[in-house]
Amino acid sequence: MANPSGYVNLLNSQNPIDLESPEANWFGSQVSDEPGVKERRKWTLTDDKILIGAWLNTKEELTKLQAVLGTKERISRHKLLDRLLAKTEPLSEMETTLKLKLMSEML
Repeated sequence: MANPSGYVNLLNSQNPIDLESPEANWFGSQVSDEPGVKERRKWTLTDDKILIGAWLNTKEELTKLQAVLGTKERISRHKLLDRLLAKTEPLSEMETTLKLKLMSEML
């Protein structure tokens, strides 16, 4: 930090920001200067209801999908444990560790 007063001068040289302003334009213009950009769409109450309904349906479907995937994962673990328990030859160290882990998770 060769010149700490440089930081203070930098801060003092900035334009003042009115934090109470209803126009939150602190980071510059957010309106595109490009021609052909459409104005922001105004959503109606009906549009809002349709969007909320679609979101709720999507959320419900996601919950169902997560339940199905959880069930599939449990079945897969059960099958793996069944194969390890049914093995007649001695288990490797990794297989023994996996078997004990699966058994402890199921209890």
